[in-house]
Amino acid sequence: MRDYDDKLCFIERSVLELGSEVYKLKQELKTVRFSHKNILDQLKALRLLLDDGGVISLDDFDGAIDLAEAMAIDCEEYNNSLGDIKSKKYGH
Repeated sequence: MRDYDDKLCFIERSVLELGSEVYKLKQELKTVRFSHKNILDQLKALRLLLDDGGVISLDDFDGAIDLAEAMAIDCEEYNNSLGDIKSKKYGH
């Protein structure tokens, strides 16, 4: 019976720890979402400001953003492929 109680206590403790971790992650996600929204709003304002000042057109600004996104995706795929190569083990 003692063994059963110990296992039950262990499970309860584990569930409580998982709940704590989920709560922490939820709070971190909330912070990240707020920061992301803030940055997005600032970029939108910058986009309009640059267009109004005649520095860069909206289409050019959007094109630069699209190019940056494409380059980031390519870079991520390249880094992932390097990880695959490094993880392979070669034997003789």
